[in-house]
Amino acid sequence: MPTQKRIRSSTTRSGARRQGDEYQDLVALEVLVDWLGHSERYEWVKVEADDAGSLDDVVARKRDGTIVYRQSKFAVNPDDQWTWETLLKQATGTRGKKLSSLLQDWATSLQHLSKSVQSIDAALYSNRDAAYEIRQACREDDATLLDFARLPLMAHEEIAAQLGSEEHAQSGGGAMETVLQTWRFSRWVALAESRTSFLGVLSQQAIIRRMHPPD
Repeated sequence: MPTQKRIRSSTTRSGARRQGDEYQDLVALEVLVDWLGHSERYEWVKVEADDAGSLDDVVARKRDGTIVYRQSKFAVNPDDQWTWETLLKQATGTRGKKLSSLLQDWATSLQHLSKSVQSIDAALYSNRDAAYEIRQACREDDATLLDFARLPLMAHEEIAAQLGSEEHAQSGGGAMETVLQTWRFSRWVALAESRTSFLGVLSQQAIIRRMHPPD
């Protein structure tokens, strides 16, 4: 899997954290505004839900029993696309042990939550696009869902190694099928372009605050 050249940003760590928090707020507001417009649709909404594992950014329960999980990933450099390498990268811990990849963390949480939840709607919201190698592996009938059979060979083998065997996954009991069939890779389009929407106004205000901080 090719490594993309990264562009260094002048944004400080604290500035990046603030932007990430604002981005997560916008993801939560999408659910809250939907609830405001459809009071019968939800029972509750949580932000930073401690019991949701790695899917804790925004959690909501619909009245039909579906649990909505929204995980936000903000990048200072949105042109740095999502690739299989970034999703499957395993950093090395202080004692030399490999740590879990992003996909492993999400799959583990999904598998755990699926034991007590009948219907799950999980999605990754990001200001980064998915690279072609991910887009071409999406289902033909729904471009936001991944199709196991369309995965590139290297990604196929690495995912199988990290999340479980192919046979186990395709039988319906493995974490790989759970994460690939449940996880949506939704790109969070620049809300400022939707000038007539409530979220668009909020996004513009957030951008203005960053560009023109108060004295």
